[in-house]
Amino acid sequence: MKETNVYLRLLELVRPHTKRLALAMVCMLGVAAAQPVIAYLIKPVVDGIIVERDPGLMKLLPLVVLVVFAGKGLFGWGSTYLMHYVGQS
Repeated sequence: MKETNVYLRLLELVRPHTKRLALAMVCMLGVAAAQPVIAYLIKPVVDGIIVERDPGLMKLLPLVVLVVFAGKGLFGWGSTYLMHYVGQS
């Protein structure tokens, strides 16, 4: 069997799931985008909250960190769920 025939057969199996696969890729991009944001937030947390004890940052940054981690978790869950759904069908 030629390689092109194998690829065409695989494309036929994937075609009904293209929307879910595209959404899973968007979720993967969300996880990938959240990772550097978490690293970027470390400096303001250390400098603003621990060193300077800025009360404004003490209220804002924990919420921002929580939202970023929650978003990363939701995107990760969405990606895993969609990929498993496609894999099981």
